[in-house]
Amino acid sequence: MDFLSVPSLASLSYTEIALAVFYNHDVYKLAFEYSLPSALRPGYTKMERLTLKNILDVAVDKLSTLMLSSSCRTKVRSLIMYMIREFWIWKQNHDSILDTQLLRDIRPFWTKQLTIDRPKTARILIETKKFDAAVCFILACKYCFVEDALQLWSDMTAEQKVFVASLKRIPRYSPLETWIRDSESEAQKDVMTFSTYVELRQLPLDEHMIRAILPTKSPEVQKQILINVVANTSIYEYQPHFKLKCFQQLGKEMQEEILKIHSFIVLRCLLAWPFESNFLAVADNTRNNLSPRNFCLILETFILRLENYEWQNFELAQILKEFWDESPQNMKDYAKRDRIYELLKMVLSCDSLESLSSSSCILQEAYQKFVGIKILEAFGVYR
Repeated sequence: MDFLSVPSLASLSYTEIALAVFYNHDVYKLAFEYSLPSALRPGYTKMERLTLKNILDVAVDKLSTLMLSSSCRTKVRSLIMYMIREFWIWKQNHDSILDTQLLRDIRPFWTKQLTIDRPKTARILIETKKFDAAVCFILACKYCFVEDALQLWSDMTAEQKVFVASLKRIPRYSPLETWIRDSESEAQKDVMTFSTYVELRQLPLDEHMIRAILPTKSPEVQKQILINVVANTSIYEYQPHFKLKCFQQLGKEMQEEILKIHSFIVLRCLLAWPFESNFLAVADNTRNNLSPRNFCLILETFILRLENYEWQNFELAQILKEFWDESPQNMKDYAKRDRIYELLKMVLSCDSLESLSSSSCILQEAYQKFVGIKILEAFGVYR
C-alpha cells in the first residue's frame, strides 16, 4: 500500500495555490504576528478563532482574484486554515528556544502533505548562522542531529556550555544532550555509540531519534521499531504521515497483519490531509477487524478533524457519512449508546457545506461539552 506516493495532480495544485496565498505578504504578516499561548496542547479559544477568521477573510479576498472554481476555492481555504494552525504550533514549539522574530524571513520547509518538515526546517535555521551556537546546539539535540550536535558542542566555549545548562525555562528533555555531556571524556562519540546508549537505557524513541538511529540497527530490530510506531494508539505521539511512512517500510505480509490487528490506528492516520481519499477503500477491506470501541474511536477522530477545520470541510463530512452508512448495524447500535453520537447525528444531518457551516456554532458548543466530559471521565470525576 502506497499512501505516500506523489499526490494527485489536483492535490498538488491545491497545495501550490495554498502555499502561494499563505505567503502573500498580508496573509503571512497576520499569521506570523499571532502566537499561541504557551501550552503543551493548544486549545483554540475565542480570540484564536477570531484571529483565524480574520486571516482567512484576507486569504479568501486574495483567492477571489484568481480564476478558480467555487469548489477549488473552498478546498484551498480549508488547506490555508490547516497551514495556519500548523504554522502556529511550529512557531509555539520554538518560542522558548529562540527569538521567533528572527524567523520572520525564514520560510519553513513544507511537505506535499502541507505539514512543516521540522527536521529540514531546523537544519535551515542552524545553517542560516542567525542564531548563537548554544541555540543551534539545542536545536540539533531537539531534532537529533547527532553529528551536528557533537560538532557544535566541540566548538562551544565553556561559557556557552554553562549557558545551555542554565536554560531551565526551556521545557525539554534531550537524551542526545545528556549523552553528549555524560560522554564528553570518551574518545568515540558517533551515531552508533549514541544508539547503544539509548538501547541500554531503554529510552523512549521519538520520531527524530528513530530517524537518527534506525540505520544503525539490524533488520529485525528495525522492523520491531517500525511496528511499535504503527501500533502506538496515541494520535499525538507520532504524526499520521510518520506512522504511515513507517507502515510502508514494512513488508506486505506485515502490513496485512497490522491491518488485521491495528486497522483502526491506520484508519485514523488516513483522516489527515491528503490521505482521506484512501480511507474508504481501506475501511471496506478492514471493517470486520474493528471492535465496536475502536469504531467509536474512529468516529471521534472524524469529529476531531472536522473541528480542526472549523466545521468547514464538507468533503470530510461526506466521507464520514459514507463510512457510517456502510457500517454494520451492530456497530451503529453500539455507537448510538456512546457520547460521540450526539455530535455525530448533527454532522450526519448536514447535507451541504452551507448547512455544515451554519451549524458550526452549535457543533462547536457540543464539541466543547463532549471534550469537557471526556476530561472529567479521564480523572474519574464524571461517570
